[in-house]
Amino acid sequence: MESKLKPASVPPPGRTIRKELAVRGWTQRSLAERMGRPEQKISEIIAGRKRITEETALELEEVFA
Repeated sequence: MESKLKPASVPPPGRTIRKELAVRGWTQRSLAERMGRPEQKISEIIAGRKRITEETALELEEVFA
């Protein structure tokens, strides 16, 4: 009997950030202010139009810690 393997489902980073913002009651603007980034850049990351660099990932880790 042949079993079909399915690739792991990994949510896009923007979805994870959006959920974290909701849990904390933060807006995209408040996240941008905490990170010292333009709100538009945060919005683009959440929408999946801009990738997360290593630097941004470390900043997100610090802000959400």
